[in-house]
This record gives sequence, C-alpha cells and structure tokens, in this order.
Amino acid sequence: MPGPDKKPVARQGVVREVHIYELLSGNDVESDGVFIKKVNKPLIKTVVSDSNGNFKVSLPPGSYSILIKEANGLFANQFDQNNNIQPVIVKDKGFSRVNIIINYEAAY
Repeated sequence: MPGPDKKPVARQGVVREVHIYELLSGNDVESDGVFIKKVNKPLIKTVVSDSNGNFKVSLPPGSYSILIKEANGLFANQFDQNNNIQPVIVKDKGFSRVNIIINYEAAY
C-alpha cells in the first residue's frame, strides 16, 4: 500500500500454488493470525497460477475455499458473513471468477 510519499503500484499477477478445499470456516483451520498452518479437511485440488496470476480448474458444482501457498503457510484474506474462508461457489456448466489479493506484506 502506498505511503504519503509513494505512488500506487498497479496490481500484478504472480505464480502461486493454489489449494482448493471444500468450503472452510474458521473452525476448520489452525492459524497464526496471518497464515493458515493446518487445515482439518481434505485438499480437493492443487493448481499453479501462470505469470499473470491466472488459473483455471474444473470442479463439480459446490462451495469451495481457495487458499494460496506462501512460504509461511496458506493465505486467504476474504471471509463471508458466516466466517467461511475465501469462499467461491461453482455452478453446473459455469465459470466462477475469483480475484485473490495477496497483501500480507502491505505497508502503510
């Protein structure tokens, strides 16, 4: 994040391992406050984003959580009103567009 003497930087895509789980709530994970250290549900799929940060994966209809693998653990920063982590709904024969912002090193 920009400080008073810095100009904003345009968003950039990054290559990351993307972990997809059935929908997770805060009760399904163990966290250090920033990174998820343990998930108490099985991993559904793992994919790697391209250099623009894009990824595509085929999943059956349902509700999922998307976590990003970082050096210190898994990262997510979006929650819904039920404390579900980085939720996305996949519908039959449809696409779900997801924007994930990796901002744990943001500074003011």
